[in-house]
Amino acid sequence: MKNYFIVDYIILLIISIFVLCVIMGDYDPVLALRAHWCEILEQELECPVCLCVATDRIHICDNGHNVCHLCMKELKICPVCKASFSQIRSRTLEELSKKFQEMKSSLMDLSHEYDGRRKQKLIQSTTASQTEALDSVKSVEQKNCSTQTSSTHVFSAGCKTPRRSMRLKKSRELI
Repeated sequence: MKNYFIVDYIILLIISIFVLCVIMGDYDPVLALRAHWCEILEQELECPVCLCVATDRIHICDNGHNVCHLCMKELKICPVCKASFSQIRSRTLEELSKKFQEMKSSLMDLSHEYDGRRKQKLIQSTTASQTEALDSVKSVEQKNCSTQTSSTHVFSAGCKTPRRSMRLKKSRELI
């Protein structure tokens, strides 16, 4: 029962602070939420030993706690849970930590150029996938492979699983 009262108190406190900040002005709730999520992400990415966000190899203990490569050299057991370390690394955390500063900049500064690069990459990947689909359709046509078309799927003579006809429609539009 005590936990419910604590949670209710915390929620009431957060709402009170929010209302007070909105009344006083100069408060952007979206920017505050972005800053909060950046802080949470940074806490998850930081090494519990040196308290730095690791940008190189990140090792994890048997229970999943992460430690940077430099601190891993000096440790035999996890400082958080005392579990042993194996040679397992977390590629996901490594990639995320490499991109963390750029993500943080783009979230906190709306004029950051990350959005423009993201749109450009999206356009390039869409163009590449359409080109790939077009090439696959052309290779099927060159082999004189008979195809049967239904309203939602395309069945190829060499393919037993249905593929969405949407890719075929897009590739035909490009031809």
